[in-house]
Amino acid sequence: MTDRDREAGRADVAGWRQAVVVAAAGVAVVALVAVAVVQRDDGAPTAAASPGTEANDTAVVPVADRPFVGTQWLLVEATVDGEPVPFEDDPPPSLVIDDAERFSQYDGCNHQGGEATLAAGQLRVGNLASTLVGCVAPPGQAQHISTVIGEVVGSTPRYEIDGDTLTLTSGDARLTYEASDELFTPTDAQILEQGELGGVPYRVTWSSDGGSYWMELQRRTGDQQPQGGSGVGTGIDDPEINLMKVDARGSSLLFGLVPSSAARATYQAEDGEPVDLELRVLDGAEPGYVGVLAEVDGGRRWTVTAYDEAGVEVDQLRWG
Repeated sequence: MTDRDREAGRADVAGWRQAVVVAAAGVAVVALVAVAVVQRDDGAPTAAASPGTEANDTAVVPVADRPFVGTQWLLVEATVDGEPVPFEDDPPPSLVIDDAERFSQYDGCNHQGGEATLAAGQLRVGNLASTLVGCVAPPGQAQHISTVIGEVVGSTPRYEIDGDTLTLTSGDARLTYEASDELFTPTDAQILEQGELGGVPYRVTWSSDGGSYWMELQRRTGDQQPQGGSGVGTGIDDPEINLMKVDARGSSLLFGLVPSSAARATYQAEDGEPVDLELRVLDGAEPGYVGVLAEVDGGRRWTVTAYDEAGVEVDQLRWG
């Protein structure tokens, strides 16, 4: 069969719609009791009474604002024209920016990654790439949450942080996030594997719903900051190889889906020898797909080939 060069479900996302950002109103704060912020042994801020003031149970303790960078933010509310936009929370939409100004988010349907700049109270993202899962609004809902998130995040929104709460505002749309200290975003999906890749924690989950399949990988950066997620998603029609490879500190993890017509699949890095991949049966994926999850040799160019029981090639994915 003819080899196909494709991007394994990722494509550049362009055409973000620009919008005028409405500046948020300032908030006046009245201090009821004078307090000072000191540092605990564990590095977290705590409150102490200022000279001449005795601490008591009614003291108002200021909460330090979370930094935008290095915090994992989970969506808790979305509104357009003041009306709430419903969304699924397993997992919830999320976003994170790391120290290298890499932006990553899950919009309730797809994962995006790119670059981020924070300046003058505004978030600007660019050079975005995304997975390509079709997003359909639930019955009775005007638009899918991913559409709202895409329009807000893509329009250089105004941002505000108040304690553990982040708000992004653009025009008549508003997104509200809460900071999360969990290693990974909460989910009821099946956890296929959780471990470390080159010393970096990661988790791979699997879910299926009505013939739509989704495998997601979340990980931390080398200095343990949340990095967001990567994923592959597909439907039952015309099964084909759909894989991604992520790298961390010299190690590489290959994950995704292979047609269930394959009895064997191999991974071959550039200038390397083919290596057999373990094919995993996934709950709810039959017929159609089996899973792949394996540490492999690195390199920008690699090939995965699937064979049937007779040894005939049924599909091939070339990367790079």
